[in-house]
Amino acid sequence: MATRPAVKTPHDRLARRVFGRPGAAAIVLRRVLPESLLAWLDLSRISVGSTTFVDPRLGTRRSDLFYSVGIRGSTHSLTVFVALEHQSSPDPMLPLRMFWYVAWIWERFVASAKPRPRHIPLVLPIVMVQCGSKWNGPTRLSEMFDLPEELRRGFALPIELELWVDDMGESVLDDPVAAPEVLALVELTRALLFGYHHPESLTPERIETLAPLFDTVLEHDPEDAEALWVYVVSVFAEDSPVRAMLLRAVGTENQAMCATIREAWLAEGITKGMAKGMARGVTQGLATALLQVLEHRELPASGPVRERVLAAKDESTLQRWLHRALTAESIEQVFACDH
Repeated sequence: MATRPAVKTPHDRLARRVFGRPGAAAIVLRRVLPESLLAWLDLSRISVGSTTFVDPRLGTRRSDLFYSVGIRGSTHSLTVFVALEHQSSPDPMLPLRMFWYVAWIWERFVASAKPRPRHIPLVLPIVMVQCGSKWNGPTRLSEMFDLPEELRRGFALPIELELWVDDMGESVLDDPVAAPEVLALVELTRALLFGYHHPESLTPERIETLAPLFDTVLEHDPEDAEALWVYVVSVFAEDSPVRAMLLRAVGTENQAMCATIREAWLAEGITKGMAKGMARGVTQGLATALLQVLEHRELPASGPVRERVLAAKDESTLQRWLHRALTAESIEQVFACDH
């Protein structure tokens, strides 16, 4: 198992891994789109497109999701653009931003089509929001126009965009179509992403519901299970009640996987600490790594302890302390028999 727990942008990585597959995409579409539209869509004909592009207006690189979905009784398809938003609060400008993204999709389509097309694809904008507060922002571009309310009600505005928002706060276990292993993976992913900003949602009762799903995922695809535990280790602190409750609730195989990932996380931290200190010498690199491990494991290193570590010149002694620090339950155990 090639474990890489210390990941950048862990929210995006997990969301793209899980929702960048047709079965998971279908669950999201059934959750957020209206029945009147779903009746026209053939969700067995979903293909996933390119997920990375440069936003020409904002000058940023986005990694979102594109799906092509078949229309029933037709060879036509429509495009679904799913934006992954992980901001701490709802963005009141989101409909305008989505309008820019959709316009960019059309620009790319027109520029690449041969011969020049007479039509453009319908694009459905969906936003998966991982916010610290409940989404209460606008979902229509027209809501952002500075107009008297009387004019807004009595005039069909010529420019409109409506987006569908999924804040991931609701369970999808009632989905009637999805395969059990896909449903388990999607339910866990949504619960963990939502729980990052809303840890109060991961109650003991909720975790008891989620725990068997970890076994389902592990049995079907260990790499998916690994991705879930990498996310848990990356975003929930060592002393997090969420992590503790999850580990108590899941089976032994999942507990072992989490422990392996945690040790890999520590080892990677040691490696980085050593690399940072190598320019100043091997012993200083070991000392830096040791202090980082102590800090991560919340073993309080007092002033005298720090001075002792930084003053140590013997490489074998520092390596012995570092090895003990990985499993010691107290600061005294780290330096036992070395006084």
